[in-house]
Amino acid sequence: MKKLLTIVTKVDQPEFIENLVERLACNHAEMGYGSNKQTGEWQPVETSTTDIYLGGAVELMMEDEQLNIPYITNFLFTCLKTTDETYKLEWCSSMS
Repeated sequence: MKKLLTIVTKVDQPEFIENLVERLACNHAEMGYGSNKQTGEWQPVETSTTDIYLGGAVELMMEDEQLNIPYITNFLFTCLKTTDETYKLEWCSSMS
């Protein structure tokens, strides 16, 4: 009989991550691309990328057994800003 394995990843304090990354994005020097006029279909944007360490736990569950594995890993976050807007979190990647 096959056993069902459930894997869950939890991040500590997820409600603060997006806010933190967007605030960090506002603290970098802008090149001015986001204030350029739109040309045809092209939308000028400013980018800001920062890396931060996140922690949490990976939970492995099989029938009546559960294993919690804590982790700390580096993530790369990228924010975009278009004309007259604030930076918005666009994507992130794990660096591990």
